[in-house]
Amino acid sequence: MSLLFSQVNGWIRVLFRQPQQSFNQADIPPLIIHKKTDLVMKADKVLSKQDVLVLLDIIESSLRCETKDDFLKVFRSFREMIGMEYIFCSQVNIDKIIQGEKFENNDINLSAPEEFLKIYKKKNLFVFDHVLSDFLKTFKIQRWKDVFKKHGPDVWGDLLNTSADFGLNDGFVYGVRITKGLNANCFSISDKKVKNSQRKKEIIKHLIPHLSEAFNKVVKTNLNGSYNITEKEKEILNWLKEGKSSWEISVILNRSERVVNFHITNIITKLDATNRTHAVVKAIHDNIIQI
Repeated sequence: MSLLFSQVNGWIRVLFRQPQQSFNQADIPPLIIHKKTDLVMKADKVLSKQDVLVLLDIIESSLRCETKDDFLKVFRSFREMIGMEYIFCSQVNIDKIIQGEKFENNDINLSAPEEFLKIYKKKNLFVFDHVLSDFLKTFKIQRWKDVFKKHGPDVWGDLLNTSADFGLNDGFVYGVRITKGLNANCFSISDKKVKNSQRKKEIIKHLIPHLSEAFNKVVKTNLNGSYNITEKEKEILNWLKEGKSSWEISVILNRSERVVNFHITNIITKLDATNRTHAVVKAIHDNIIQI
């Protein structure tokens, strides 16, 4: 944990968008601040101090991931933290899934029932998987139960009954775009019942971008070469890594906040990232910047 806690000030703020503060392993403050909504919550209502420490440990392990065994070890830690039984990850073609077309994909099964996956593929049940397609249309985390209610009972083919036969009754789908937005790494996390769903959502949203980058390395995804990140963009990425806001970076670099935001938008676009945090994750995994 020594390397991890040498970076803890920045990572806590990168993960939770907090104002600059001093942290240490024994005293992580109980506030999580979401700037986009100005929502302030006590950590014991969403993530505990111990949760935050475990998150950081899993992130560090994902950065060191080189082999499938490394990846499975990280995912076992993720599974233990989230407390859900079945986890499966797959690289999918976005357009083909939405259009119901069959395709070849890379996948790694951590703990989903193998027989269920065979049936899912053999019967092309992805055609009826509205949880997956809704995710790929929005790239927002999807709770199975919510999507079931949204679409009603008549559009699922054999998928719901088959899932129930194997105890896959509720869960989440989340992931990130890859290969210039053509494909996505999708993660299905499920169980018979889902308890404490808000905590689980927070864990999934914070960890999946890191686990996705580790997955890319393990399956050797071709990410189409250089991102052409400029020196100025690297400098801004390093400040984002430290958890600095656009305004703080503008002060440090003696530039307007508008200019800084322009560079950040370019960075996100070039890295094919979903947000600032994901951009930092990808930059670290691809050795554009160092942890």
